[in-house]
Amino acid sequence: GTGNTASTPDYTYTLDGTGVDIVIADSGLQVDHPEFQDANGTSRVQLVDWYSVSGVSGTQNANHYRDYDGHGTHVAGLAAGKTFGYAKNARIYSLKIAGLEGAGDTGTGISISDFYNIMIGFHNNKAADPITGLKRPTILNMSWTYYHDYAGMTGGRYRGTTYTSTVADASKGN
Repeated sequence: GTGNTASTPDYTYTLDGTGVDIVIADSGLQVDHPEFQDANGTSRVQLVDWYSVSGVSGTQNANHYRDYDGHGTHVAGLAAGKTFGYAKNARIYSLKIAGLEGAGDTGTGISISDFYNIMIGFHNNKAADPITGLKRPTILNMSWTYYHDYAGMTGGRYRGTTYTSTVADASKGN
């Protein structure tokens, strides 16, 4: 193919992401990309104010919903693109992480320190799906590393359990 067109092989799949919410925590998302439309041409991308939906205090940048790097859009296509994505009918959410924005887009992402609490609040605050009576599952994709913020970490809390750990520093050979 050329440009934005690709050949579409015929393949059979049984799961398509119906009833699932996929959050792409990355460089942002090209929200109007045709791969993120449903069969009727309606966008599956959900534009939310992450601070409001999670209950975390803060202000989302007005330019949160764009991708100057392209990585977030690429990852979302793999996860939920309508041609080659695994979850072709999932709702798509983009949470741009500060430090992962592309050149010329600095300051438009959400801080890594807010990110984790936002994800917990987002899922916990979801209402029951009117069809199933249950909360829609939240799938979180983080195709990145953020070494600076966990260097020297010695523990934390996971699901109410306190833990301690040692993070080896590969640059020192340990």
